[in-house]
Amino acid sequence: MNQKRRSFRLFAFADRIKLFVSRLLPKESAAHSISLIAGTTALAQLLGILTMPVFSRIYSPADYGVLALFSSVTGILVEVSGLRYHFAIPLPKKESFARSLVVLSFFLQCIFIGMLSLILFFAKDFLLELVSAELLKPYWFLIPLGVGGMGLYAILTQWAIREGEFSLVAKTKITQSVAGILTKLAFGLLGLKPLGLLFASIASQAGGITTLGKRLIKKNGCPKADKDQIKRVAIRYRKFPLYSTWGGLLNTFGRRVPPIMLVAFFGADTAGFFAFGMSILQLPITFIGQAIGQVFVQRASRAKYEGNLAQVSLKTFETLIQIGTFPILCISLLAPELFSFVFGERWRMAGIFSQFLGPWMVLAFTYSPLTRLFAILNKQDVALFFEVGFVMSRIAVLYIGSQLGQDLLTIGLFGGISFLFLFFGTLWLLCASGNVLSKVISSIFKQGRNALALLLPVFLVMRFDAPFLFSFAIATVSGLVFLKISYVKLQSLNKN
Repeated sequence: MNQKRRSFRLFAFADRIKLFVSRLLPKESAAHSISLIAGTTALAQLLGILTMPVFSRIYSPADYGVLALFSSVTGILVEVSGLRYHFAIPLPKKESFARSLVVLSFFLQCIFIGMLSLILFFAKDFLLELVSAELLKPYWFLIPLGVGGMGLYAILTQWAIREGEFSLVAKTKITQSVAGILTKLAFGLLGLKPLGLLFASIASQAGGITTLGKRLIKKNGCPKADKDQIKRVAIRYRKFPLYSTWGGLLNTFGRRVPPIMLVAFFGADTAGFFAFGMSILQLPITFIGQAIGQVFVQRASRAKYEGNLAQVSLKTFETLIQIGTFPILCISLLAPELFSFVFGERWRMAGIFSQFLGPWMVLAFTYSPLTRLFAILNKQDVALFFEVGFVMSRIAVLYIGSQLGQDLLTIGLFGGISFLFLFFGTLWLLCASGNVLSKVISSIFKQGRNALALLLPVFLVMRFDAPFLFSFAIATVSGLVFLKISYVKLQSLNKN
């Protein structure tokens, strides 16, 4: 009963956020949609942040290493589970095409999960050893469950985005967060480790499926399509399986392969430190970046037909770099002391790793939403070529670092090569959408300079070995200024 009351209060609070945002911002504006999703996502993630000091003491770095391995395997598999047709759902002008894409995506998802379950049942030992994932043998049955849940949620999310149901997507973020927290807590207290982290991973990425499904079916009816219509959309959007799937797979593989290789080369503890540090640095991406990306795909698709794609793309990029640089770099600067203070001394190494990864994560924040331009510009082949080079280079530096036997050097090389690739990838996307290179470069320096100015006081106090609490206080003051600037910047999206 108490848990139901707490859940009710959380959803009531989310409704108050929705009401506040609807009054503050025009309902049809990009800023309204972004703020709505980002606000409730931030609330959901805030719950996770508040509980992380507890879970970092319940679960060990090795437990988080197993989680990183599980997330890597399921994340890679989910990229091919539906051949990425679900990303095409918001694009068609005809509603019948969109419904056919929903049916096609769901059908492909079911076929893939069925085949995956059978293959793992009969050959799990051989396959998991083949990919250096022996630690997952006791938990193999969770792999199809996780892939299926994440795949179905992705389909329903894209359908909801097409219908403009941003508030619905936002509410599911709270469901996911609460489900993940309760699962980790219950399993952790029962001593079921790392099983609790694995179940929580599934709950925090697949929760909200019933909420999305019930609302969308009630609003639009159960999507139906005949064989000819499904065949027609499969052919029309064939570049998604031919190029986007492989590009997405390579992109995910590039992001997910580090924990697999780190477990193989340095052990579960090192992989756990890496994954834990990444999870903290990625918080701004979860807060704002994904929300902007979900709205950007709708706005950019319309802008392409209206002839102002260059302006929309550059404006989005400027917003991303303005609001992403400070929080990510500030966290990475403070990370060693911050992690030790908040999560416990055994997580200091995760903070040191984060210092090497900060610059790359800034560009990851800006680049991720802009990747929707590959599909909008029908350049999935270019995306595939880019991802091949990106993945190969990262695998190479991980291997070189492992041969040298230095985990910090390995992380540094990995962050450096990732930064370079995303920098040039961002330039290409913005220029391909119609922007002039010199204007893009000028925008990067302008927006980056403003964000770095906020970081200067934090850097100076750390340079002179000030006590951590003093450094944190200075960072808080800079953070308040940053929030004010970001709020103004987000409102400026109304002009798009």
